[in-house]
Amino acid sequence: MSAVKDLQKTSKDLYGFFEFFLKEDIDTFSKNLSKNKAVMDKNAISTDHATQKKQYIQICSLGQEANADDVTSGKVIKFSELVSLL
Repeated sequence: MSAVKDLQKTSKDLYGFFEFFLKEDIDTFSKNLSKNKAVMDKNAISTDHATQKKQYIQICSLGQEANADDVTSGKVIKFSELVSLL
């Protein structure tokens, strides 16, 4: 936790990017990624690499999202829904 607080204080732009990276869905992330170009360039993060990692995170979180809600628990995702995430 102290590392997070330190990052908030010492590198607000990088912390903001990580917060954006973790909180947004892939559509919003892709549309607004260019707004983070400066911090990405400064930290040698390519657009392709960031997008690919975001897709992995979103795919891995599908099971967690389904299990968090009793109504959707065990939901089978359709291939077309998966494609739309990517």
